[in-house]
Amino acid sequence: MSRRPICRLKVVTGHATALRASACGSESEDDVDLDSLAYGFMASQALFAALELGVFDHLAKGPQSVSDLAAGCGVPCNRLQTLLTALVAAKCLRRDESQLYSNSPNVQKFMVSSSKAYYGDYFKHQVGGLFYARMGQLAKVLRGEEVLDYSQWFSDPTVASLYTSAQHNGSLATAKSLFRKVSLATTGQMLDVGGGSGAFSLQASRMNPELRATVLDFPEVCRVGRSLMEQAAPEKPPRVSFKELDATSPSWPVEAESQDLVLMSYLCGSVPEDLIAQLFQNAFRVLRAGGRLVVHDFMVDDTRDGPALGAYWALQHVTVNPTGLGLAPCDISSRMKAAGFDRVEAFDMIAAMTKVVHATKPCFVSLLPLEPVGAKEAASAEPRWTSFPALWAKGRATFEERALLLCSLLLGYSLDAWVCLGTDDKGLAHAWVLVRDRADASTPAQVTLWDPRNAQRIKADDPRYLRSFSSVDTVFNHQRILVCHEDELQHVCYDFSDPRSWLAAPVDQEILDVLRLYPSTFCPGVSDLALKTWPPSMDSEPLEEAIESKLGAAIRSHREAAGLPTRLDSHLAQLLHVALVNCECERRGLPSQAAVFEGLASRVCAPGEVLRATPVQFNHLRVSLFWSALSDRASIREVLASPATTAFAVRARVVRQPEDAVAVWVLIAAKGKM
Repeated sequence: MSRRPICRLKVVTGHATALRASACGSESEDDVDLDSLAYGFMASQALFAALELGVFDHLAKGPQSVSDLAAGCGVPCNRLQTLLTALVAAKCLRRDESQLYSNSPNVQKFMVSSSKAYYGDYFKHQVGGLFYARMGQLAKVLRGEEVLDYSQWFSDPTVASLYTSAQHNGSLATAKSLFRKVSLATTGQMLDVGGGSGAFSLQASRMNPELRATVLDFPEVCRVGRSLMEQAAPEKPPRVSFKELDATSPSWPVEAESQDLVLMSYLCGSVPEDLIAQLFQNAFRVLRAGGRLVVHDFMVDDTRDGPALGAYWALQHVTVNPTGLGLAPCDISSRMKAAGFDRVEAFDMIAAMTKVVHATKPCFVSLLPLEPVGAKEAASAEPRWTSFPALWAKGRATFEERALLLCSLLLGYSLDAWVCLGTDDKGLAHAWVLVRDRADASTPAQVTLWDPRNAQRIKADDPRYLRSFSSVDTVFNHQRILVCHEDELQHVCYDFSDPRSWLAAPVDQEILDVLRLYPSTFCPGVSDLALKTWPPSMDSEPLEEAIESKLGAAIRSHREAAGLPTRLDSHLAQLLHVALVNCECERRGLPSQAAVFEGLASRVCAPGEVLRATPVQFNHLRVSLFWSALSDRASIREVLASPATTAFAVRARVVRQPEDAVAVWVLIAAKGKM
């Protein structure tokens, strides 16, 4: 019969007792050591007490005896001796032959308050002062007898200050390591959701001088964070701002598509499980195309069998977030993909404790794999660009082909888009797209450079502009070609009528036909970009043009009778097509794209101008009856009575329905100061 080994015999009150190596120790490495598990609390209290008494700070000056330490810490020798023995046993301290104590290397680096890597406040205040107190109620919380969420916890100013201050020092080093793995090179705007003290944002702003960060968190936490920012750089406050908001709120006070990076550090494990998806949806809304979502949190492996520290932290979160989820990378990645993100990757951050899951908001053009250009072709004076169908067949594109595709898409949205050929920051040949909000009258803030290399949009007044490009040589679209003769990029003006910067290249019809990759005819042949259904029995485009012409003439006549001039804007009319497509989508029950039209409309309206548009649908093709029906509408009459400086536009769209039914959409709009 197998028997447990007897380590030694000791006489206790006259009886011989067999002492085991450990009361509840394990004989197998695969089994739990219950003693270490149960008594681990005692070891942690020795650490926290040493921090509270300043033991490590005193020993940082050099080895000391018990009596010297007792005098410095203000603790009787007999009690301090017991604490020091426990710290030696825990390997926090070392004792030499002369009975002098000194810090271990790890303690000297992380537990001494004067060290740059000081972590003691985090252990002493956050872990020891807050979490251990809550963990004592774990069984009650699991039974549902006591529930306290983070919003209630942080409503107490004392708790918020204690937690946030302790978290700050503990997060600075982690933030530095994170941003060495997650590049900030192309990040101009960062949103730090649930960012607490702003430690991650502070570190990000230090590593990228052009980055600006916004922290969203509870009001009490933001107050502490602002104070810490002022202490970090009193002469020159860091580029970190705070907005008071519960990050789990359904909406964030952040403009759509305004951020390059959204960070959620230690947040997803602190909110109810059903709110994680909403957080990712909000992040998707505020990120620009190509923007990144970075989630950093306590996580276990996808197999959910460890590591132990990640599992313990998840258990701690239950005490203040009982409806939360113990996280694994698969939980985060699946919700990211459901919100629309792709290119999801995960990696370890703090060993055996935290992980990072990183995802990107899709950007159609930049997702095309880059086609390498051979040395022979690069040296050729005549670069070769493939047509779009050939591009789809290849499944990859050069920088120039990406720019051509992007420019074509933007022109289709009635933007003033141009392909730019020039050089990047390294002086290498590059291609990008230029969009001007106000044509030749655009200021640098109204000129946007779309870089298909990294899915970035950069304003011409942004410092990143001069760091991303070094020269622009030629710009062109389907109508014009211009050559730039400014050597210095900072001197380039994007007013194409300015002869100091631009020279218009002579073009003839043959060149324009080459620039227009596809003719503007209805239903071209099989090489067209989109798949087509069988053509309708009627030719819609001439009919739409006839409707627009007839209604335009009727508007002129109506305003002439009122003594008002009429100016029809063909550029605005092209923009209205997007609105009519959306009207038909909504009629069919498809998702609304109104936000797209609103974004385009804001680009063509100068400050103080208003765009008023009224769509009307007819179910017949008796064009002669359209004007009488339109002019009877009060909303149309109000538009027609606009001031003399107003620009008008008319757009029609004919949609064929089954059984020869038809839907005719007509949109009359006016733009100006009403």
